[in-house]
Amino acid sequence: MNKYHPDSKLIELLGGPTAVAAMLGYDKPGSVQRVQNWKYRGIPEVVRLRRQDIFGPAEGIRHAR
Repeated sequence: MNKYHPDSKLIELLGGPTAVAAMLGYDKPGSVQRVQNWKYRGIPEVVRLRRQDIFGPAEGIRHAR
């Protein structure tokens, strides 16, 4: 069984938890750990939706035309 969520690959492609935390503007203590936890739990939907500029279009979401 793989302990990592599929989102862990995206986090690593973006430069790892430290880089992602910086891209998101997280600068408080614990920010890197927060992103590190996403490697196991997945990126929260609300973060993925709000920051499509970083994570790309959210899967399964249909945009109004």
